[in-house]
Amino acid sequence: MLRAVRRVLFSITVLVVLWFGGRALVRFFASDATKIRWTVDAMIDGFNTTRTNPVLDGLDREFLDETFGADRELVRAACVQLFFQAKDAETKKFLYRAEWSTKSVSVTKASGGDPKGECDLDVRFFRRKGEAEEPAWSILVHATFVERDGEWRILRSETRTVDGERLR
Repeated sequence: MLRAVRRVLFSITVLVVLWFGGRALVRFFASDATKIRWTVDAMIDGFNTTRTNPVLDGLDREFLDETFGADRELVRAACVQLFFQAKDAETKKFLYRAEWSTKSVSVTKASGGDPKGECDLDVRFFRRKGEAEEPAWSILVHATFVERDGEWRILRSETRTVDGERLR
């Protein structure tokens, strides 16, 4: 009996180590462009699940949106306000959902400096009305990324409204 329990525990331990090791290898060998896409994916997922930290994790400490003059702290305050106030009166669910796309991500590595990435993001926000959704705001974001401590974060952005109005 004890031997069977040990085998099961050993098997579970091996599977966990393989899972974490495999994941670390994937992250290590992924291209910088892929890592930038993962950063944006995590930020959008954080927005959709009303979690501020994943949104902020994608922003550098010195982040600035040059169009709105928004820094990291202002983005945090806007997320908190939106996440707490934009709720459906009946279901209490968050009213908005976001999705994004990009055609390309470019990464340049200057000699002696930090690598930088740039991409143009097409971000669309949808307002939920019951089970249906309608477009609320569509923006184009030109984002400049920097790599610090092995993570890609947005340092600067410029935002242009394509359609709709800012979320409130």
